Amino acid sequence: MVKWMTGWLLLKTPEEGASTSTYAAVSPELEGVGGCYLYHEQRTKSADVSYDDELQKRLWTESCKLVGIPDVVP
Repeated sequence: MVKWMTGWLLLKTPEEGASTSTYAAVSPELEGVGGCYLYHEQRTKSADVSYDDELQKRLWTESCKLVGIPDVVP
């Protein structure tokens, strides 16, 4: 019941959910910018765990296994 009562706080409309992606695609401020993390239409730092090189390698290796492609890093 608590989940039902508080769910509206966590849910977004499709338009709200797409707003940051739309902003990234058409914003003149982001022209030529790549590889950044956006949250609520603002550039920000991603979670610290996302900078863990060893974890990135493990994620890549496991993802390759799951989809059945060779683990080849360019």
